[in-house]
Amino acid sequence: MKKTLCIGLILILLSAVVLCQFIGCSTSPDPTLKPEPTQSAAAVQSPETDVTLTDVPTYEPTATPDYSADSKTAENFTVKDKDGNPVELASLFGKPIVINFWATWCGPCRNELPEFQEAYHKYGDDINFLFITMPDGFNETIEGVKSFMLDEGYDFPVYFDTDYSAGDVYSVSSIPASFFIDSNGHIVLEKIGMMGAAELEKALSLILPH
Repeated sequence: MKKTLCIGLILILLSAVVLCQFIGCSTSPDPTLKPEPTQSAAAVQSPETDVTLTDVPTYEPTATPDYSADSKTAENFTVKDKDGNPVELASLFGKPIVINFWATWCGPCRNELPEFQEAYHKYGDDINFLFITMPDGFNETIEGVKSFMLDEGYDFPVYFDTDYSAGDVYSVSSIPASFFIDSNGHIVLEKIGMMGAAELEKALSLILPH
């Protein structure tokens, strides 16, 4: 009986890990707590303790998306770049945009970053990439993210949503979360969870100029 119970618990834990890899992590180890953001130099990494199973609508594109029926205009927000300068999403309209919400402590986020780094190097002249993290001063800090970027050798552009305004506008409760926006400012595709190389390439093809 005890052996059967132990096996059952192990299977449940393994299932939770697999779900987190493909569905994503809660944006905070405690989603109800949003401490005031600070710029502590300590980089704290937390395990992915929660799995968000919320069914987020996905706008499945066709060859020629029907914007009036299946897509929506990307809402504006303001984030800060690595130097603390404000950047508005609307200022980037006119060129395709990829928004990726992520965190250094999120395993699925870290797993897909090499694919996004490669995509940034390949399409950086044709697409505006916004990699947005939401520092809370504890699990994620501005200085910690900068150190992570240097340590891992990433050079894609990182932006900081210090007041959670961008995350709130896009109802981000689970990360990684990616939004693919065409040059007209329409959200063509939303993806909650980790993306593989083939899936990312297909998503990018939907917004690249033809």
